[in-house]
Amino acid sequence: MDYRKHLEKYVLQNESLKELSKTSDSWPVLKEKIVVYRGHKSSEHIRNSSFYSTSKDLDLVYNNFTGESCCIFKINVMPNIRYIDVNKIMGINHRYGEDKEIILDGSGDFYKDEQQKIKGFTEIKPYKGKKLFETYYFLKKKKVSRNNLIKRLNADELELYSSENNFLNAFKTVLKNDEEFNQKGGKLSKTVKKRRKRIYS
Repeated sequence: MDYRKHLEKYVLQNESLKELSKTSDSWPVLKEKIVVYRGHKSSEHIRNSSFYSTSKDLDLVYNNFTGESCCIFKINVMPNIRYIDVNKIMGINHRYGEDKEIILDGSGDFYKDEQQKIKGFTEIKPYKGKKLFETYYFLKKKKVSRNNLIKRLNADELELYSSENNFLNAFKTVLKNDEEFNQKGGKLSKTVKKRRKRIYS
């Protein structure tokens, strides 16, 4: 489903963002980390949603989307997240032009750290008297079923390992290395791409 038609309706006809979020599979994929901001009137955390409306302009968020003392979120959006840079596609001559809006797909998780060890938000130095939280937004990790993984092995592959557990432990290490390599902007090899397609499809 082409997202551009719904983006035009959102900008020009005030259509709900929920309709646009249904087209997220066709949104562009972020290639490099960006920093955006989101404001809340009172809540000190971001609830799960199918999309997140954010802005590249910190002061705009501070002046228009926060409460008396709460809250601003500095979101480090990591590669592979689907997103829409509204002004890049629609220009700046529309009702939301000054917002410098970046719409994020909701298929990610928020972490306190770039190593993805702890989910959540870290309170840092306040911005002009209002609470400021920093977070890292990563694409959700796909879970690999042990049984499904074993089923995808043929007899020759399984014979290379003394046990199923030895195979799984070795494969987890390879996948972790691949993920770290990909997040640093490296290009996956054809072998790695075939391996991922085989496991995750």
